[in-house]
Amino acid sequence: MLSMKAKYGLRALASLAKEYGKGPLLISDISSRVIPVIIFKDKLMQHTIWRVFQVVITVAAVSGLVLAQTGTSSITGSVTDLTGAALPGVEITLANQETGARFQTLTNETGAYRVASLPPGIYRIEAELAGFDRLSRGPITLQVSQTVAIDLMLQVGQIGTTVDVTESAPLIESQSSDIGQAVTRQMLAALPLPNRAASSLAALAPGVVMIDTGTGTAENYPVFSVAGGRARNQTFVLDGGNATNAVGLTRPQQLTSLPVDAMQEFKVIANNYSAEFGHSTGGVVTMSTRSGTNEFHGSIFESLRNDALDARNFFAAKKSPIRLNQFGGALGGPIRKDRTHFFATWEQTRQKTGDTVTSTVPTLANRAGDFSDLRDGAGQRVIIYDPATTVGRDRNAFPGNRIPLDRIDPVARAILNYYPLPNRQGTATNASNYVGNSTGVLNRNIVVGRLDHQIRPSDLVTARYYINDSGTSATGTYGIPVADPLADITDVRVQSLLGAYTHVFSNSVVNELRYTYLRRKFIDKRPGYKENLAAGIGLTGVSDAAFPAFTIPGYATLGNPTAVFRFQTPIVDQQVLDAVTWTRGKHALRFGAEFRAGANDEIRDRGSAGNFTMTPLITSLPGVANTGNSLAGFLLGEVNAASVQISDKIPSRASYWAFYAQDDWHVLPNLTLNVGLRWEYGSPYADLYNRISNFDPGTQTVLTTTPGAVAGNGITPFSGGGTYGKTLVNPDFTVSLTRTELVHFVRPSADLLFESVAGTFKPNSRSMFDTDWSVAKLFFESPVPDSPTTRPYPMISLSLAPSKRARSLIRTAASNGPGSARRAEASAAAMKAIGRITSRSKEAHEVRNDPRGLFAR
Repeated sequence: MLSMKAKYGLRALASLAKEYGKGPLLISDISSRVIPVIIFKDKLMQHTIWRVFQVVITVAAVSGLVLAQTGTSSITGSVTDLTGAALPGVEITLANQETGARFQTLTNETGAYRVASLPPGIYRIEAELAGFDRLSRGPITLQVSQTVAIDLMLQVGQIGTTVDVTESAPLIESQSSDIGQAVTRQMLAALPLPNRAASSLAALAPGVVMIDTGTGTAENYPVFSVAGGRARNQTFVLDGGNATNAVGLTRPQQLTSLPVDAMQEFKVIANNYSAEFGHSTGGVVTMSTRSGTNEFHGSIFESLRNDALDARNFFAAKKSPIRLNQFGGALGGPIRKDRTHFFATWEQTRQKTGDTVTSTVPTLANRAGDFSDLRDGAGQRVIIYDPATTVGRDRNAFPGNRIPLDRIDPVARAILNYYPLPNRQGTATNASNYVGNSTGVLNRNIVVGRLDHQIRPSDLVTARYYINDSGTSATGTYGIPVADPLADITDVRVQSLLGAYTHVFSNSVVNELRYTYLRRKFIDKRPGYKENLAAGIGLTGVSDAAFPAFTIPGYATLGNPTAVFRFQTPIVDQQVLDAVTWTRGKHALRFGAEFRAGANDEIRDRGSAGNFTMTPLITSLPGVANTGNSLAGFLLGEVNAASVQISDKIPSRASYWAFYAQDDWHVLPNLTLNVGLRWEYGSPYADLYNRISNFDPGTQTVLTTTPGAVAGNGITPFSGGGTYGKTLVNPDFTVSLTRTELVHFVRPSADLLFESVAGTFKPNSRSMFDTDWSVAKLFFESPVPDSPTTRPYPMISLSLAPSKRARSLIRTAASNGPGSARRAEASAAAMKAIGRITSRSKEAHEVRNDPRGLFAR
């Protein structure tokens, strides 16, 4: 058995930070038990479906290892008698009606209780105290990342008497002011989904703009923006652990896209999230996988889409071909009733799509050097000139507009064989003389396995493994994929491993520690990789990575001029997060620390196979328009520009630290104050081989740590150390995020939920506006001293009129100039009139926006 779980959590944080980048990591507890954590540094994890379940079972078996939290939701409240007096020592029992898991606590001296770290589900709450009737209430539906207040009232009664209360209406979330939308299991099961990607239903949340549903992609994740933030800038949390790309090195996009059958529910939090969430400029998406129950449940499915069943687009000449088959199954149930449950899903996707592309290719006459039929858009003949006869600005035209066969370059002649032949009549300029069909193929397998085990009421362990093994291929339209710029092959694998453990030390103290390991492989290459196609056409001095790229204006391109291949493997993100929840009196305190380590080994080849550009100027008459042809210059072997770009492997590293404290203060039965402070730091980008360069404005030179760099010509070698270190960046450790949230729930007859938010944030890190007509918000902020990245954002946005007294005072505040004593006084009085405890700093309460138009009601 382990003890001092919180201390162990801090040791795990320190150990991971110290050992990161040195190989497999060993985490040991204070009892000297050593458990190897699966952290592969250089070799990809090769798992079959059977290995998936082996990993899940293995991780769950080491239940003594403190790994992570098992849930993100809470149920809180107070217990009183019929007179309203608080009842301490009441035994509170929460029972999950699907899994049988039970959680127990006692009310404190103020009659308050709180059960944290709960997985979403359907619960029943029971309250029992000697001399009072036993109270049972439910079912209570608890959503992901939700805090629900359940206040109970006990009446004096007989031993053995039970009062059973059945819920009939949805509960009001009156304990938090975050603005979000939960997508429940019922919604996931009933609503149509593009490509069965559960998170595509994020579009249901207010403020979400869907950009791409992710249909047909290997990772199968949607792209959207939240509350005006940038796309691919959300923080994604799965089962309490990180599900976002490698920290500090890549775009913060979602990596673990769950099939419908694997998702329990998810929530999109647009703004006002608590201090435990951070590292986001575009919202937070919290997701939860399904868990097993006390009954076996299973399903199999087949989803089919075929263009034979589709209607033709009204504006299209014919239907676009598509073949989409998605099939799989899910199974969950008990291993040990009320104690151990499993759930597993498998989904395979096979998709074939087609696209028709019209191109311009050389005619048969062009291939032989004959340009006698060359015309411009006006039907005028285009003359080509022999660059070998150039004298000053004069050149001789090729006789008959034909290039002699012995003048055609042998390399160009070989390259022409990679062009398809015309298959349709072109325009007067011989344009659009080829139509080809491109076929895209997607094969994807997603497997998710989860195991939940309740060791005892005070100890709960969860293990979850996710793998997405997929790949795509596109043939292009030429019929010769190696030279087609649209031809492409990708190989993708995403894996996520999470272990979760929650330990209840007492009725008031709960510790959670989670560890998440996320690994991704992304390989994008072109057909013909490593076949040395350049040698086959007689071209030297380039790599064998792909067919060389030839850009010939007026004609279809051969090869891809912007991408040869991209190898990203492994992309790794490791996260350790420890949190302690402490309930004391009317305060629900939460303290936490988070560490993430990111790694990305990448080679991005943009042009090692050679990039060649032609121009009609080579065969034109200088100074005369509508002369010359780029293909004619190509046949002569004349190139306007050529480049070879070779990329090295870049093993980049970054880390992220965060500490936070959150206090949910239940001031009054209808008034909750949420106060939080978060400090976070993201380390500068670092190269494993110390090859970093940066511009130094002080010396007006480029500093570089690259080994062997020579000083001079504006370059200054730098050995590291000092302020800049080896990253050549002066780190800023002063950034902090503070927030104060006030939730005031007036009696239901008043139909008013009042919230107030204050604090300092990074610019553009929060959306401050709300359009919910049942919520009134007053926002104000004050800067953190010596923090260059924050500034005050005082504003007011009210969507429901408070009392006449409050309206009058706010109008008075708005009518006075900024900084005036009258304005500050009226503003503070206005907040006091609508129930807020005045702040010590009245100057921070200034209202700058004129709210008169918002009070028209």
